[in-house]
Amino acid sequence: MPWPDSEGSDVEFSDAVKSLRLHWRLSLAIMLVAIVALGAFLLTRNTVRSPNRYKVSTDVLLPAIDSKGVRPQGVPPALLQGQSQMALNPATEKAALANAHLSAKRGVTFDFKINGAIATLSATARDKKTAGRAAAGYVAAFSQARQKLVAQGATGAQSGAVIAIAALEKSLGQSEAAIKKADPTLLAKLPHQPVPKKTDPTAGLPPGTPSNVQTLVVQRNALLDQIQKQRETSATNNITSVIPSSYTTPLQVYSPVQVTPPPPPPYIPIAAFLGVGLLLAIAVPILRDRLDRSIRTPKAAATALGATVLASVPPAPRRYQHVLAPPGSAPELAYRALAATSIATDRLPEAIVVTSPTGKTQDVVAANFAAALAGLGMRVALVATDPRQSWFLNGQAAADNWQDSDDNENTSDANVEAADDNWRTSDATVQVAKDGPPSFGELLELAHQGRLNGSLSRGLVESHVQNLFVVGPGQPNGKAELDGLRPLLEALSSDVHVTVIAGPALLEDPDATIFAWTTRSVLWAIETGEVTEVEAKEAASRLSLAGVDAFGIAMVNVKSKGTT
Repeated sequence: MPWPDSEGSDVEFSDAVKSLRLHWRLSLAIMLVAIVALGAFLLTRNTVRSPNRYKVSTDVLLPAIDSKGVRPQGVPPALLQGQSQMALNPATEKAALANAHLSAKRGVTFDFKINGAIATLSATARDKKTAGRAAAGYVAAFSQARQKLVAQGATGAQSGAVIAIAALEKSLGQSEAAIKKADPTLLAKLPHQPVPKKTDPTAGLPPGTPSNVQTLVVQRNALLDQIQKQRETSATNNITSVIPSSYTTPLQVYSPVQVTPPPPPPYIPIAAFLGVGLLLAIAVPILRDRLDRSIRTPKAAATALGATVLASVPPAPRRYQHVLAPPGSAPELAYRALAATSIATDRLPEAIVVTSPTGKTQDVVAANFAAALAGLGMRVALVATDPRQSWFLNGQAAADNWQDSDDNENTSDANVEAADDNWRTSDATVQVAKDGPPSFGELLELAHQGRLNGSLSRGLVESHVQNLFVVGPGQPNGKAELDGLRPLLEALSSDVHVTVIAGPALLEDPDATIFAWTTRSVLWAIETGEVTEVEAKEAASRLSLAGVDAFGIAMVNVKSKGTT
């Protein structure tokens, strides 16, 4: 499934896979960094672990309303509800610390849980001894709070009983005054204590006692009974207020238990580190390729240059950049495939310029392409246009020393660049003897003057490759007479089947456009990562303005093998 990139084009899934394959070392490095960071985190995260803490719990039996809603007898209603609020009240916790002779700075905490009639009071501290003392003080403070509540209730009930007694005695006086008024002798005959409930208080009255007097006698007996009960209640509450009960029964004290909070499980940080690492391992290579506008794939080269990629050449060691690929090596097979494909197109021209938008990759491509064509039985002229290409004259590689991998590379980039400079500046290397074969520049001058005659055959230097002839470059900084290029190529066509010109870079030398315009055929040589898409498109546009069609593209230093 494609998705848009920063420039509006589509990034296909295959492009993402190619990026990951190309930069797998970068992805592996990112994952290794994520794993190392995860290991460091897991090793150091215990440094912030909480100190050890111990917990001591005590189970206490409390009176409670049963499942049928029946309240226990003799228990103040205030003790049947709100136990958690009482136990966790700051005043209760403060009293617990005071009972244990501890201060709040010792880091003691309390907890209360109740399940039916069983309450569990717990204390947590930094050591077992402190936790045990705090738990005992907590149970005592909870009992004291309940006793205080009972005492307060008893005192209030006693005060209510005293008030009730005074009111009842007043009513009793009124009732006795009414009885005395009705029968002055009757009051003295009545008992001073209330008659039991099963006994009729009017049983001892004289016959014929009026009914209203009987009612007053019954009322008097009831008042005496209530006064007696209130006096008993007042006495009981008085005792309770002095010696209140907590209505608690300790059941079991548990041994100290270590309750240090364990460190958080590592699953979340592991998932986070690995997830972020995997995301970066996938995203960074893709993003790198999207931000890197250099040409790294045959698809990008074909799109930018508007031509077909005819072959992908494996990378060659830098020490062998100025020699021909030996027979049987991977680069030689790739160039042979390029030559075979070019012939199979049935449109291989008599003269073709090998060039690149920038750089000098075209040198090695032109030399090996010409050698591959010669190996297929064609007579080929390889034309060197720059002094650095003098190695064309003696570019045979020692097959025994050739390596297809950069693993045995012993020559640094600086040495290679220095060697390139030597090709340009060393007159001894490029100097052509006066009696030697004429150079490319000299042949152009002769063609311009119409005096080639027999000089052309002397200019074609036979190489170690059968059917391959080389035209050496001219003097450094020499000015070539490009007007003679067309007659020179016409003369060459009578001696060889194909002329391969190792031209300069199209965007770096104005003469490159003249070479292309004259031959009307160009083979692009692109080295992976060395040419940007902008440069490639500009070079293709300049070629189009000159009316030249690109014959194809040779990709150099591409990891994949074979042709496209």
